[in-house]
Amino acid sequence: MSWSRAHRRHQLVHQVLADIAGDGRPELPERRRAEVEAEFGGLEGFLLELQLRWYRAFDARLDALLEDWPPDLPAALDKLWLDLSGTMPTARFVLDAHLHHQALAPLHARHQLLLHAATGVYRKPDDWPRLATTPSHVGTTTSSVMSSARSQRLIQPCRWISAF
Repeated sequence: MSWSRAHRRHQLVHQVLADIAGDGRPELPERRRAEVEAEFGGLEGFLLELQLRWYRAFDARLDALLEDWPPDLPAALDKLWLDLSGTMPTARFVLDAHLHHQALAPLHARHQLLLHAATGVYRKPDDWPRLATTPSHVGTTTSSVMSSARSQRLIQPCRWISAF
């Protein structure tokens, strides 16, 4: 994928999430459907891209968590998930609304296996804790969050997943 295409996709994801945050509904905004269709091939491709970004962010934080293995790993994983949900509320809002979409099943399954291999904990998508995602909780766009995360060096290469 070229840099310009990656940049275009990145921008479009942020635009769609900003529209969803403003609208409070976890559907593709009508005004972005043609762009999403052209860039991602439709809702399925967009959801897959969003899920990949979610798991990438989760895995980077998991890597840091596993450096100092917590005594109660399942509780620490729940906290990590909820913290990331608070950091990326619109993405989580959309992903939760489409949790059982067939396009996401292979990625969910792969991540479950990798998480189990790395931690011994097995979690299905329904097993993760949920924030009360209502339109009032979805007002944070991801661009400011990502900028903040980069400045705090929260996004780092994931060491545990690279072994697989």
